Amino acid sequence: MRFFGSSFVFAGLVLVACGGASATGGTVGSQTGALGTYRDGCDANACGARPAPQHRCAGGFAVSVCTKARGTCGWQIDCADEPPPEYDGNVGVSSCDVNTTAAQACGPLPVYDDKDCVYGFIGEPQCERYGNASCAWSHRCRPRPCEQTGTCNVLDRSKLGGTCDAERPCPTGSSCASISVNIGEYVPPTCVEGDACSALTCAAGLQCYVAESYPLQVGCGR
Repeated sequence: MRFFGSSFVFAGLVLVACGGASATGGTVGSQTGALGTYRDGCDANACGARPAPQHRCAGGFAVSVCTKARGTCGWQIDCADEPPPEYDGNVGVSSCDVNTTAAQACGPLPVYDDKDCVYGFIGEPQCERYGNASCAWSHRCRPRPCEQTGTCNVLDRSKLGGTCDAERPCPTGSSCASISVNIGEYVPPTCVEGDACSALTCAAGLQCYVAESYPLQVGCGR
């Protein structure tokens, strides 16, 4: 995704920032806040009764959208491919359960609504600290599926063998590796025949990388 002037194209919705029609035919209001707040087919007060959800994104940057895409107006989080204006990329993320349990650090686990994310949640909630803020629960939103964008990496399962670890090494000629295929698609430590990247074909513009750890960490990146 790219930002050009006043037009923004997001992973799940196409919105025009300064009035006019959206991809779903509704009018769009103005941007507010560092991460941006957008309206899609909803009037100015449609989503005001409930604050926008504060979820993180997996493989993208969170943008709040007041939309009626699910039938009635409500806040959702869309995952943009690139950071919105004024995004602070220098905020560190750290775990909060080093010396205590996650529940003690962050309190009771919140109740999450799947409708908060355009494409639903991914993974499990994490107790994390962002920058110098207090520990808080974070649940990540799923970006637009790669099947819809034609950007899927492809796993060749014929190259995979049995599970492996320090007590179950792979046979000669194979590597023990965990593979991050696409967001939400993960292969735990498994014996890979030949080179660790031989089982993964990356989408156009990406290349396979191998993190030298044990087991090896394999994925696609720029």
